[in-house]
Amino acid sequence: MEAYEGLMTRRSVRSFEATPLPREDVERIIAAGLQAPSSKHSQPWYLVADTTERKNLVAKAMEDHEDPSCWNPTHPTKGLLFGTKNTRLESARAIREAPLVVQIFSDYPFSGGIDLISAHSNDPEHRRQLVSYGIEIASLAACTQNLLLAAHSLGYGALWNMDPIGISARIKEIYGQPTRDYFTSVCVGIPRGPIPNKGRKQKFEILE
Repeated sequence: MEAYEGLMTRRSVRSFEATPLPREDVERIIAAGLQAPSSKHSQPWYLVADTTERKNLVAKAMEDHEDPSCWNPTHPTKGLLFGTKNTRLESARAIREAPLVVQIFSDYPFSGGIDLISAHSNDPEHRRQLVSYGIEIASLAACTQNLLLAAHSLGYGALWNMDPIGISARIKEIYGQPTRDYFTSVCVGIPRGPIPNKGRKQKFEILE
């Protein structure tokens, strides 16, 4: 698959067959994530490729979590970034089904991480920390996109899953990452059922 074709044909997949991925394919997907560009070559990511039943602990925590400050169906955005209860349960199901879930953590080389930013919200340095944190997020997003495209190029479906952010502390505990920020989960596997082809908003202009 050519790179441009992969970019144009990748779609989010939310249902997966139980078929395990060969170790070689898992390693190739991870290698692609590590190849992503990052600000100042900081490489803030730390990836945990989970092909075990441990990912089900994440799904269970999502199903059990009822913190309205994280999932608020009355919010104008239908639950902020963390979704409604229905999307949370759908995301938990995807994590259970996917034979590979890549958990992406951040070493926050510039900002000190979300806990420090929150603690210093009234500090004059707060704006600098927020900008630095945004730079780290951009690098992590590039890593995430590489994982998605690599999975697609190998014939798998994949999903960038942000609903687990509401249980980030539990995910850090499950994977033994107390000093890193949790960023997102990428579910990978053979797609089960049809893949919806959602259109894209044509939000651009070309200056000539």
